[in-house]
Amino acid sequence: MENWKDRLGIFASVTCAIHCAATPVLLATLPALKFTEWMASPMFHKVAAGVCCSIVAMAIWPAFLKFRDYRILSLSSLGLGLILSAAFFLPETCCTQDLQGIQTVAFQNHDHEHGHDHHHDHQHSHQHISNTESASMQMAGISSLQPWMTPLGGFFLIAAHGLNLSRRRKCNLSGCTRDC
Repeated sequence: MENWKDRLGIFASVTCAIHCAATPVLLATLPALKFTEWMASPMFHKVAAGVCCSIVAMAIWPAFLKFRDYRILSLSSLGLGLILSAAFFLPETCCTQDLQGIQTVAFQNHDHEHGHDHHHDHQHSHQHISNTESASMQMAGISSLQPWMTPLGGFFLIAAHGLNLSRRRKCNLSGCTRDC
C-alpha cells in the first residue's frame, strides 16, 4: 500500500500550518528560549520546502503517472509553487512583522505589570526588504499575499494528498488492474 506516503504528506502540511501559526507566538512569548529562533530562519524554511518537494515527488508523481489525474497534479503544483516561491524567491519576512508586533505588545504589558520600564534592544538577523523590492512587490500585489503563501500552499498540498488517497482507495475497492 502506498497510502502512507500521502498520509506523510498530509501530516507534513498540517505540521507546516502549525509551525506558521506557532513560531511568531513562541518567539515573542518565550524570548529567553533562543533555541526557538531557528524555527524562523530562512534556512529552516528552505530545508522544509525541500522536504515538501521530496514528499510530493514520492507520493503524487508516481500516482499521477498511473492515474493521469490532472486535478491532483494541478493542486500539488500550485501548492509547491507557493511554498517554493515563499522560501526561495521572495524576501524572507517570515515572523518579522508578526514577531515585532507581538514582542512590542508583550514587553509593554510586562513593563506595565511591574511598574517600571525596561529597555529592550531586539536584533533580528532577518533580511530587510529594500524600498525597490517593497514597491515592486506592492505593485504586483504580492506583499499582502506573501504571509499567506505557505499556509495556502500547504492547504493545496493537503487537498492533493487527500484526492490522491481517495483515488487509491477507489482503485483498491474496484479492483482495478492498475498497480495502486
